[in-house]
Amino acid sequence: MKLINSKLEQEIRENLAKRSPLIMGDKEITNFLIQNFQEIKSVYVLQVTPDQGEELYTLLVNGDKVIDFEISRINNSIYDVHIRTVDEYSKEIKKKLPKLKLIIALELSKQAYNAE
Repeated sequence: MKLINSKLEQEIRENLAKRSPLIMGDKEITNFLIQNFQEIKSVYVLQVTPDQGEELYTLLVNGDKVIDFEISRINNSIYDVHIRTVDEYSKEIKKKLPKLKLIIALELSKQAYNAE
């Protein structure tokens, strides 16, 4: 899939950029990510699914790993953690919009690395 700088792509890009600081501002999630990845250069939210007592997250971390986890709304505990490569995650995606979101998040992550 090739990016064409469409309005949809721009909306996804803005949404990804807006949510990244929110994730890094969450103490529990940030500490959890540091425990799993040591250094965090970029984090992009690929998906958040609110559920009854928890939220399910899928994040792109440092442009090369995708992590899924659930966080309890009651006590902020994190569980059901699954880490995989971008290639593994990409093969699991069947729909066009999540694929597009991943491609844009990868682009943003690459820009974050190049800015350093």
